[in-house]
Order: sequence, then C-alpha cells, then structure tokens
Amino acid sequence: MKSQRISRSYNDARIINITSAAGLIAMDGGSLYAGSKFAAEAFSTCLRHECEAFGVHVATVNPSFHTSNLTGQMGPHIIRLLDTLRPEVKEEYGEEYFQQYYNNQVEMPQKVMWDGSNVRDEIIRCIELKVPPPQVVIGLDARFMILAIRHLPVWLQDIFLFNTGGPSRKVKPSCMIG
Repeated sequence: MKSQRISRSYNDARIINITSAAGLIAMDGGSLYAGSKFAAEAFSTCLRHECEAFGVHVATVNPSFHTSNLTGQMGPHIIRLLDTLRPEVKEEYGEEYFQQYYNNQVEMPQKVMWDGSNVRDEIIRCIELKVPPPQVVIGLDARFMILAIRHLPVWLQDIFLFNTGGPSRKVKPSCMIG
C-alpha cells in the first residue's frame, strides 16, 4: 500500500460507496453477492474511522430492491445460469429448489421493487450534505424489516429468515453451483 501525505485540502471531501441492503443481513441463495456487500460495509466503516481526522466523510448507500440494470437483468441471467448447470447438479438440488430460488431472487423482489430514482436522490443528498450520514438504507422494506431483524439474536434471525415454509432441500453455498 502506498503511503502519501494527506493535506487539509481534503476537508469536506466525501467517499460514497454504493453497497446493498444485502450487506446488512444474510439471506440464502446469495452468499457471493452478500459476502461482497458485507465486505464493502466493513471496508467503508474502517475507512470512515481512518479518514475522520482529515475531514473526509465516508458513507454507504444501501438500497434494497430498486429498478436498475442489475435488477432488470436478474430473471434472464438466472435462467441462463440454470441452463448451464450439469444434469447431476440439477438432479441433486431438484426442480423444486430451482423454482423456489427463482421465485426468491426474481419474482418476490419484483413485487416490492422501488423506483430507482430514490437511490439517485439519496446519493445526491449525501453529496450535498455538509456531513452525510454514515449509512443510508433505502427502501421501506430494508429500513424497517431488515434493520429490525438485525437487532435479533442470530439464532432467531435464522428461524425468521430460513424456516418460512420454503421447500425442504439440501442447500449448498451458491459458490458450489456450476
């Protein structure tokens, strides 16, 4: 890591990292995505503490499901991914698992999708505020449900999130699919 002298000319500077509500609570079927978002949250928190003395403000913007290029391509992308799986992998998981996975990743989010302009507006607000909030959670589902769940003990989070009547299945981490 290269070291450089930081001058006071960085006062009122901002670093705004766009992460995701997936970086605030872990859900099955998204270990790689959520893991990268949790890492971005931790990185931003450390960076915020390190930059504070220099007047550099670090904020994360954590949208839930909002209209975007990513969410718009989710369905076709998952279908392409599932089409590339080896037959023995499809058999091991079972058709019911893949139907539930598609429902959880595509169909359910479409029902609670927020307007993407909300994300844009919050990013602009973080830029314009003299002191932006350290973490901005966007979407009522994320603000209330996810943030409330985060305050529960982990064992209770698991019961609430993973024992909701979905199909019984042998779940493997998403990084093992393929």
